[in-house]
Amino acid sequence: LHKYFPNMEHFLSYYDRVVLTLINGHPALDSPVPLLPNQVEIGTINARLPQPLPEDLEEFVSGSGSAGVIYFSIGSIALSTDIPTRAKEEFVKAFVRLPQKVVWKYEGTDLDLPPNVITRPWLPQQDMLGHPKTRLFISHCGNLGTQEAKYHGVPVLAVPVAFDQPRNAARMVRKGYALSLDWDTLTEDSIVEAVNTLINDTSYSERLLNVSEVLKDQKESPGERAVWWIEHVIRHQGAPYLQYPGNSLHLLQYISADVILLLAVIIYALWRILKYVSKGVWRMMTSKTSKQKKQ
Repeated sequence: LHKYFPNMEHFLSYYDRVVLTLINGHPALDSPVPLLPNQVEIGTINARLPQPLPEDLEEFVSGSGSAGVIYFSIGSIALSTDIPTRAKEEFVKAFVRLPQKVVWKYEGTDLDLPPNVITRPWLPQQDMLGHPKTRLFISHCGNLGTQEAKYHGVPVLAVPVAFDQPRNAARMVRKGYALSLDWDTLTEDSIVEAVNTLINDTSYSERLLNVSEVLKDQKESPGERAVWWIEHVIRHQGAPYLQYPGNSLHLLQYISADVILLLAVIIYALWRILKYVSKGVWRMMTSKTSKQKKQ
């Protein structure tokens, strides 16, 4: 930033001047958390209702019959072509055994694909997840991707890569929205087993459909909420009545250093008393024992 804004202050100097924080969260996405008046949740602002698929893709997806479609993507940062060769081969062998069709975001042309699999270097993820034929999302579990899966009510087979993805995947598994596989140990059989479980055990989709209903049942969209709050703080010159006084506290006040010091003194005093009493009891016992021996 300093390259383009040389007179800009250090980023941390803006911390106590923040007038509004827009948080990419929602109680149905994570866990309920206490928020200040100027902290506003706009989770699933990235999600939207599906649009029609491109004609060739719609024809492939619609032809999947009652078995439906599996959508496979590991995001826009990591490339599917960088997946270890062994893992790619295991996925292809697993797809051969599945009745579902597979739409795979894959940037290369090096795979020998079965007829039930097509690849594209880019795919409209929202439209794929929101399509009525989509039964499963094989995902690296990026934060936005997991939000979109919940918004559209699609179970997830998680194959996390890095960063926050293992944590996101673990949370999805814990909530009963997903199963997770490890890149180093996944096999053809484990993929088939996980896919069949997620599709045939309706409890996964039922839980996600409940979450999807909650996320769509809001008095305004997250985008509208964000716009209203931004305009609100502009209209009211930063809305100082929403600001938390704790932002201007000195660090020692913020961490309650006086309370910590008092507790430390009490603990130290108790330790000293206990040590003194223990020594006294020990002396009494050793003195009594030595007297008995002399007698």
